[in-house]
Amino acid sequence: MIHDFDVQTQDKAAGEQRVLLMDGHGSHYTADLLEYAMSKNIKILGYPHHCTHALQGLDIVCFARMKEFWKNEINQFEAIHLKGVDKEHFCGVFGRTFLGAFTPDLILAVFAATGIHPFNPNVITPQQMKLSQSTSTRMTFPLL
Repeated sequence: MIHDFDVQTQDKAAGEQRVLLMDGHGSHYTADLLEYAMSKNIKILGYPHHCTHALQGLDIVCFARMKEFWKNEINQFEAIHLKGVDKEHFCGVFGRTFLGAFTPDLILAVFAATGIHPFNPNVITPQQMKLSQSTSTRMTFPLL
């Protein structure tokens, strides 16, 4: 993953430091990853624990939009071909869905909506940062 990020951003960065945002799970931060990032002038920033639901814009905006586009593409395909999407046509339908949902303007809007760029810590409300409420206090197994 880091190699993809490096390849896709190094020319645009023109030697300047780059920032890679990652969730805070400890398994992502290996010594190899950190050494590679330092050697390539990549700063890795981790989202705070239990905040990704509010800060990961792709989850918040892009995938929701992609779900809408997916339904539309499926409906259009079925109306034209009078059959469901099969293996032969899946990549084309998915590709149109992805390109429709992940536009440059939407991706930039995602960073603004999450307060990442331009930086705006007031975008995230205290309500969004409240701890989850337990909905179950007793666990049972379905098998005897």
